[in-house]
This record gives sequence, structure tokens and C-alpha cells, in this order.
Amino acid sequence: SIHGANSVPRPKPFGDGILKCCQEMGVTPDQVIYVGDAPTDAQAAVDAKCRAAIGVLWGSNNEEVLKNEEGFDTLCKTTEELSNAIAKYL
Repeated sequence: SIHGANSVPRPKPFGDGILKCCQEMGVTPDQVIYVGDAPTDAQAAVDAKCRAAIGVLWGSNNEEVLKNEEGFDTLCKTTEELSNAIAKYL
């Protein structure tokens, strides 16, 4: 399930897109490990009450921007770090 800014009433930083995906997939937000590359990703994950929010450093924002975002539970520099971070929440 994928939903962007145009398919939900309130786009990020609100969690509406995540909640709509959860509904369509038959899962609850506390089962979701949300991975993003922007502060609004962390904010949306917090708003939706996701199990975890993991920031990746190979996207649209650098480490300085993401480390100042309180919503990310962890930041990952590599896909190996991401795999390990996801495993921590399973």
C-alpha cells in the first residue's frame, strides 16, 4: 500500500498516510517500522504512533538535519545498519 500527499486528507508531517496504509494492509501502527529520509517522515511516524521510526542518511537530508529530529529512534548510514536496526524491533 502506498499513499502520498494527494491521497490523504493531511499529508506529512501528519500520520494520515501511514494510518491509511495500515488500514488497507490490516495492521496496526504499533506493528510498523517506518523508514524515512526526512524530518517529516519522523514526525508522521510519531503522529501515527508507529513502533519505530528509522532515519536513513542516503536520502534527501544529511545527518546534521536528521540527528536534530527527535522522532527518529535511530539513524543509519548503510543498508547493513538499516537491516540491524529493523531486526532490533522485530
